[in-house]
Formats: sequence, C-alpha cells, structure tokens
Amino acid sequence: MSALTAQQIALALDGKKCGQSWHTYCPVHQGSNRNFYITEKNDRLLFHCFVGCSQESVINELKALGLWPVRDKVSQRKPRIDLAARLKKQEPKPHSATLPKAIEFWRRADNDGAMVADHPYARSKRITQAFGARRGIAGGCVLGYKADCIVVPNRNWDGEFIGVECINHEGKKQTFGNKGILILGNPEDAPFIHLCEGWATAYALSQMFPQRFATIVCFGKQIEKAVPEVSKRYSGRLVIHEESPKNRDAWDIWHAGDGDTYIKNILGALS
Repeated sequence: MSALTAQQIALALDGKKCGQSWHTYCPVHQGSNRNFYITEKNDRLLFHCFVGCSQESVINELKALGLWPVRDKVSQRKPRIDLAARLKKQEPKPHSATLPKAIEFWRRADNDGAMVADHPYARSKRITQAFGARRGIAGGCVLGYKADCIVVPNRNWDGEFIGVECINHEGKKQTFGNKGILILGNPEDAPFIHLCEGWATAYALSQMFPQRFATIVCFGKQIEKAVPEVSKRYSGRLVIHEESPKNRDAWDIWHAGDGDTYIKNILGALS
C-alpha cells in the first residue's frame, strides 16, 4: 500500500483538525482523550503521543490497523554526529534495579484524565488533565506503603521507557528506574521548545504558552545535558526555565497571576 496522509490516518482514528495538526486517539494506549497529534512537515509524517507511547509502538499498531505500509521502516530524525563524536560515544546507561517496579506501577496505573486531575497533588497544582501522567498505587520509603500516586513516565531520547516519578498526596516524590525526560506537546512543529524540571511546571508553561506548545521535562536537574540534544533534534528556539534561588519557578509565577509579565519578558529576551 502507498503511504497515507496525516488527514487520512487521523480520520480513520476519529481525529479532529486543530490548526496545522490533527488531534485523535492514540492507537496504542487507546485512551478516552484525543491526546495523539499527527501533522505533516517537509513531506514527512510526524506524530506524538501525549501519554508517551513510543514512535515504534505507534507505527507497529498503525501497521496492524492497515494504516501504515508494512514495508516501511520506522523513520526517525537522526542527529548529525561527526566521526569523532561517534568514536567517543559512550555505552548506554545501565537500567536501574528498580526498573521492574517502575514498569509495574506504570502498567497498573490509570490514564483517565478525570482521575488524574482529581488526585490531591494535581488539584493543588491546578492541573485539570492527565498531561502525560497516570494515577495508580505505588510504594516506597519516601511515598509510604500502597500510596495513591501520580505516576509520571521517564523516557530516554529514543522514546524507551526507563522509569517513573511517583508523587503522593503530600507532593513527596520518588523515582523508580532511571531519571530521564518527558516530552509534552509536539516539538517537531513548535516555534519554541521549553525545558523545565518538573511535571507541574510543564503544565503551567502549557497554560502560558498554549500555541504550538512543546515542553521537555528534564528530571533530575538534567537541563544542561538536554540542551545539545534538543538543538540537534528540533528546529524550535530553546527557552530554559531552570529553578534556582534567583529564579522563581514558572508554576509559582503562573499560580500568582504573573504569567503575562513572565511571557512578555521571555518573548522580549528572544526577540
């Protein structure tokens, strides 16, 4: 079969047009919300699952549905790496011993947006949707036994699931598996790509910068390491929201009603 267009795939998945993109239901996790984006850019089909399903798993499911040519291989944008960088390439970071727990917590958690939004931590942060996370039971020395948690996925740059950050009612956080990143929105089509350090901060940024939104959450203070990787993969301009004693957290700014001034200052600095 010949390759289908973004519109054809989206309509087959009951999608709706939103600007230059189509919003529809993810063929992999099949949630109740249209949190799967499809668009075309430079004759290439681009898609992103807001919950975090990998590109490979999406294409495999599209093939099973007859919406993707079986002969085609997964197409991924490869960063430009010179020969010296290739020779110096380090071995992948080994998986944490707690990765099996992370997988279990994630698989058992519910991705229903209303359930996630009703969690005490989500309510305290004024988060009204799943926003890439799930809600489920987790337990650990920080969280407590069988704690009701927000479960936020951590992935590597290739989309591989490597861990979760679990947040209990009191806002205490514990990571199982490895710390990584969480891509929210569509960075392939975003004029600005925001880098921040927390899930709630990313939500605040989505409210302040809703147009063609894209944020990458860098768990574990990894913003500095993420900058060159983002620059190689995406064309949007980087906006770094790093927490420090001198910088107010973007969520605090949004919650205090100072978002308009914050937006104006950032756009002014980028102009």
